[in-house]
Amino acid sequence: MYAHFISFMQVYDSIVIGAGVNGLTLALYLQRAGLKTLVVEAESEVGGLARTEEPFQNGFKHNPHANYLCYYDVMPMVKDFDLQSFGLKTIQPEAQHGICFADGRPPIVLHRNDMLEKSISSLSQYSERDAKTYAILKRGLNKFDQLVHDGMYKTANPDWFARQRSALSSICTEAGINNVGSGTALSLIDTLFETDEIRTLMYQLAEEFGVQLDEVGGDLSFVGVPLWLAGQWRLPVGGMQSFSDALAAAAKSMGVDFLLDAKVSRLIIERSRVKGLFVPGHGKIRTKGIVASTAGLATTLLELLDTKHLTDETRTRTKKFAKQRYDSLGSVTYCLHDAPEYKSARWDSSINQCFHTMIGFDNAEETLAYLRDTRHGLLTSPRAAARVNTLWDPSQAPPQKHVASADVFLPHSSAFTAERWDEINNTFTNKFLKTWRTVAPNMTEANVIASSFNNPGDYERQMLFQLGHEQYRTGVRGLYVCGVSTYPGGGAHGACGYNASQVISDDLDLTKRRVSPLG
Repeated sequence: MYAHFISFMQVYDSIVIGAGVNGLTLALYLQRAGLKTLVVEAESEVGGLARTEEPFQNGFKHNPHANYLCYYDVMPMVKDFDLQSFGLKTIQPEAQHGICFADGRPPIVLHRNDMLEKSISSLSQYSERDAKTYAILKRGLNKFDQLVHDGMYKTANPDWFARQRSALSSICTEAGINNVGSGTALSLIDTLFETDEIRTLMYQLAEEFGVQLDEVGGDLSFVGVPLWLAGQWRLPVGGMQSFSDALAAAAKSMGVDFLLDAKVSRLIIERSRVKGLFVPGHGKIRTKGIVASTAGLATTLLELLDTKHLTDETRTRTKKFAKQRYDSLGSVTYCLHDAPEYKSARWDSSINQCFHTMIGFDNAEETLAYLRDTRHGLLTSPRAAARVNTLWDPSQAPPQKHVASADVFLPHSSAFTAERWDEINNTFTNKFLKTWRTVAPNMTEANVIASSFNNPGDYERQMLFQLGHEQYRTGVRGLYVCGVSTYPGGGAHGACGYNASQVISDDLDLTKRRVSPLG
């Protein structure tokens, strides 16, 4: 759809490597700023980690990585390029986050931000004190959209972090907690919430958004990220591909060129400035001076670039970053005859319509042990947060059928041999189904039409943080990076690409570039 002929005699103003959300966002703003832009993508489709596939029977749509938009309300490109006019539609489920237990205890369900009273009612089943604490925090955080936008869609600067710290500290003080910022997310959660079930839910929310429970300073991160995000997730109708397709369609309408099925093998550097790139089968593609890569930082600087062009400091820092090992996310998917029916629905039927349901986390102690074991390279019994997107968007499966998926914390891909991963692949879906059946008895093998497990890919999930514009520059003139290793990190928000466009605009003095109404 997007791969149209390009002129290899043309010298582009800017070339973007990668057609994921960050690459597409960057291309949109560069083109709007007046730079003739080319996007080069190794795959045959746009989207990167925000795409949709049909690996099973036709009609069952699977999002192998990103599944939802949780920054939608602060994302400038949605309004700047009127993505709805390019086919983007979203649904915001009422019941957003839930947790249910094997013994059939009442579930806990957190609803949309505009339905806070329902969340309070659900939490109150276990603790009126905890429900009141959650309400205080959420009422304060629900006013944070502009502050979050200002932090995400600008290069990181100390002034914003000071503003954020002050605002979050004020909210925590109102909830009875002082001196946040030097503790861990675990200590804060245990102080804020007295109930084991609610603590379990909060532990899992923290870890899903990359806030390690034992990390010093994680207390502020927990309030500012997972708690702020809770209750505002959106589901793109038709799957995540519809979001990527809308970005790409908007870019194409503005004149951005695309080259798909084109894996860059090296960057061309002349006189310490980037001058283009080489794509096997296509040859050299030239630029007047801008190449921006959304590929991994190590891939860009250590593989595509001859490291002699890097300073000793950059080379050493990047090599150290490339050796980092951290837990990863696997993905399990099921095509179903019937949606899960939870035992705990007898207490609150909204758990059967929940967007994001935590399964296998029966108490705080077991949850902490599972998270820590995973981080230390141990494979434990499967636990995950499951989604059944067809509860809200029937277009993602054939009529009267469902597709369900779950993200699973796993050790880093290097933790096991290829043979061991094959063994895990062959057994994981049945093992997780057994766990699921403890809370939803109808999740039997007879209910499953097809299933698959995707072990974690070897892609970056951590950020190599730097303040200011240097986060996106590389030391090579005209070469920029804006993948998930750059601020503000991973997620289908496009902020890394947006911020890189600001840096490039400043470096080239593109004063005519229009900015977001929120900016």
